[in-house]
Amino acid sequence: MSITEKILEGKYLFFKDENQYSEETFAISKEDSATGNYHYSSELLSRVPSGEFLKIKVNYLTTSSFQPVDVKIERSLGDSSSTEHYTIDQQTKQVNYNFFNAKGSHDFEKNISGRFHISTPAFVTSTLMTQMKKMNATQTTSYNILTTDNIWEYNGHFIESQIALEMKSISAVDIIVNDKELQAIHCLVTDNPSSEGKITESSAANFYLSKHFNLPYLATFPGNIEVKIDRLKILENDYKNMFKS
Repeated sequence: MSITEKILEGKYLFFKDENQYSEETFAISKEDSATGNYHYSSELLSRVPSGEFLKIKVNYLTTSSFQPVDVKIERSLGDSSSTEHYTIDQQTKQVNYNFFNAKGSHDFEKNISGRFHISTPAFVTSTLMTQMKKMNATQTTSYNILTTDNIWEYNGHFIESQIALEMKSISAVDIIVNDKELQAIHCLVTDNPSSEGKITESSAANFYLSKHFNLPYLATFPGNIEVKIDRLKILENDYKNMFKS
């Protein structure tokens, strides 16, 4: 049996018009071997207008090269609940998808060629694809994303789409988050690049990536939405040396 060791843990805060509306706690663990899997776990908590709490749990297992192995998204709000579950055969690249709620279960499977990332509500996995396929410093980098419109009801199987990422800074820039000065790589991200693959800055999201697995320190989105790191702890273990400058 492999031993899993926690590497990082932290918390994100979500704001709309400078008012906090959600928070996410997360952790990243790794199996204790050179080719061990990585495990991203997250829990998001948001209060909805009815006063109830929306809770979303995400567990995202990857290979040592950050390719998805098993991804589960669990949602609950009052009496409503749903689960999305992806499993990926690493040999055949077949993706098995299951959606489950109180009304029943739906299954879909498809072979996907090439590398891909699975979209989840967890902010900690929002830039995970940059670990699997490194960013191009001189031009836009495209990533294949699997996503669905399924939340509480089944609206159909997953689809393949593209997002584009453009590095605005090759070297780290200084940013201030929670009165702390941090260094991060500034990137633009969009799911709607131009026909030439260029990103229109006014309609793109701004991400500021840390050196810790490219986890975002800060992101701003159109509509005056902001997500920022509240705390990030590098745990005392052998992997701490991975993050030394």
